[in-house]
Amino acid sequence: MKKLFALVLALTFLTAFFTYASADTIYLVNTEETGINVRANPQGEIIGGIPKGTLVTSLGVVKYDGCDWVMVQYGDQIGYLFGEYMAKVAEDYGCYPCPVYPQIYSNPAPSNDSQIDRIPGIDPNLPPPELDWHDAPLELMQVESKSGLNIRKDHGRKYDILVRAINGAYVWLIETYESPTYIWGHVIYQVRPDGKIRHGWADMSYL
Repeated sequence: MKKLFALVLALTFLTAFFTYASADTIYLVNTEETGINVRANPQGEIIGGIPKGTLVTSLGVVKYDGCDWVMVQYGDQIGYLFGEYMAKVAEDYGCYPCPVYPQIYSNPAPSNDSQIDRIPGIDPNLPPPELDWHDAPLELMQVESKSGLNIRKDHGRKYDILVRAINGAYVWLIETYESPTYIWGHVIYQVRPDGKIRHGWADMSYL
């Protein structure tokens, strides 16, 4: 009787919870806010967090209750990330396949926010700067994100954050670049008194 019960229990588990994707696939934490929760099992207890924009190497993908969950090595245990907030990494990110380096953080996920300079953006009442390397007119854009806008060295989340423009700040849009996952804007975020500019790349969904 005990063996029969164990068999029924195992079959029930396998029906609701099974792995269908191969391991070693690289995923990007693709949340709109700060990061993603890591759970002990699908829809289970939260055991930690991984910041937005982190690349992780999956151990496989689990289907549970109709939803995908990406398995990762989280410290000395297996963690599960809700698949809706994960994006497979394409060749656009410059490493395919990417090296195996899940960036693991404790709960709550720390950030380097204290090291990122907040900037007020450019003065929208001043005329746009003249660029000797770009002929098209610049477009004035405003940051629409409570947490601000990260401006990076290049178009991709693997690149370092230069500064963060505060919510409501204005920037000059130079051009855009469309990747398989995001549309990036090349923006001017500061015009110095001597006319020199500082520029970088930002996610257009926050402008």
